[in-house]
Amino acid sequence: MPETRYLKDDLDIIENRAWQERFWSIQRLAWIVMLLILVSAVLGATGSGGPLATGHVDVAGGVVHYPRIARWQTTSELTVELPSQAQGPTDVQLSKDLLEVFSVESMSPLPREASTTPAGHRYTFDVNGDRRKTIVFFLRPMRAALPSRGKVTVGNGPSATLNFVILP
Repeated sequence: MPETRYLKDDLDIIENRAWQERFWSIQRLAWIVMLLILVSAVLGATGSGGPLATGHVDVAGGVVHYPRIARWQTTSELTVELPSQAQGPTDVQLSKDLLEVFSVESMSPLPREASTTPAGHRYTFDVNGDRRKTIVFFLRPMRAALPSRGKVTVGNGPSATLNFVILP
């Protein structure tokens, strides 16, 4: 049985010091866990922005920025930055795996042509002159996905694999 002692003052209080110290240790651990959850949310682990929520991969001389952690039924952006020397029609293909999880709500600029291939959807954009050479796809996750992969292909270059998580 734990040691129980009475305090010598006006109050009759039973004190179990060993139990109280164990409770304080558990309380400190709970505070540390809450702090870690807060820091991870600020860094983007909940999918609401931050360095953990977005990823990027190099593809065909350009860069694809994508949502690494996204929230179900909220719009996310997939941005394709083309190299400055890109001219003429440029194809961007989104894989079937990516389109099973995300739906394309809109894009900017609008493609000149869109087609369906066995590997996914191909969009052809006119990239000429001094226009901005950035293509933005507005995507909406259709279901939770823990974890998933999709591919993006720019031009005739190799596909870039995107790893992402869709939180409920």
